[in-house]
Amino acid sequence: MSSDIDLEKAFDIICDKSCDRWEDIAQKLSPGNQTRIASLKQEYRDNLRQQCYNYLTRVWWEEQGDEASVQELCRVLGELRLNRTKSLVEEVCNVTTVTHQKRPYQYFHTEGDQHLFKGQVNLKDNDRQVECFQAEVKDTKRKLDKYASQVSELRIKDKEQTKEITQLRKKTHEQEETIRELTNKIEVLNENKKCPSASYPSDREKTETEVDKTLMKAAHHFSSETELFELGTHLNIGYDKIQAIKTDSSTITMAVYRALQTWVKNFKGDNEKIQEQMIDVLRVMRRLDIVTDVFG
Repeated sequence: MSSDIDLEKAFDIICDKSCDRWEDIAQKLSPGNQTRIASLKQEYRDNLRQQCYNYLTRVWWEEQGDEASVQELCRVLGELRLNRTKSLVEEVCNVTTVTHQKRPYQYFHTEGDQHLFKGQVNLKDNDRQVECFQAEVKDTKRKLDKYASQVSELRIKDKEQTKEITQLRKKTHEQEETIRELTNKIEVLNENKKCPSASYPSDREKTETEVDKTLMKAAHHFSSETELFELGTHLNIGYDKIQAIKTDSSTITMAVYRALQTWVKNFKGDNEKIQEQMIDVLRVMRRLDIVTDVFG
């Protein structure tokens, strides 16, 4: 078995030096994977390095698991006569090399025949390798601590930005409400300009002013076109008239106010009857909240 680090190093070397032969390497490592090979060629079209790298990591390594080794990769590279790539992998990954000297005679059985093999194995310096691995572990832990710190800082910044965005949204909503209220006041003032009152208004004019205030207070409780058209239906104001009022008004509140004004002008009765009729309409619409707030 080989370490994951050595395997990754070997993969990078093979992809850099011999990716144009990756299909031959694949056939040697795990014959019968034509479907996976075809899939990778389709997925990474015109990118031999990605095809090679994904085969080694996603197919061969996953299939072999802990049995995957750099030695097996070197064996296949040797069989394919990719000797430069093989030598580089052996050098970088410090793979055990085999010479043919000073090895005791051993017998191997192949198809019933005995063959004599002579050779000597040069073992790796285990202590040096352990030191290298320990250094890599230490360096990896240092990088991990650094990345963890960066992630923590980013999370803190994200929370602060989220809080700031929430505050800005709240302020924006408050400003929109202020603009809406000011717009309504401006439109009311413009309506008053069209029908200026005398310096000393009569009792009837005072009553009309109070009615207008009541209508405006009620209008502030409406916020949608659906409610506007429903109110028009209960007040017997035609659809076309309500549509015209909505078009001429900048807000739903102002449109409701003008619709109520139209109804009052056409209503035959004093202020008390207007109020009673208005309460009845609001009850039919199930808007008891307006009845309570406006009429008490």
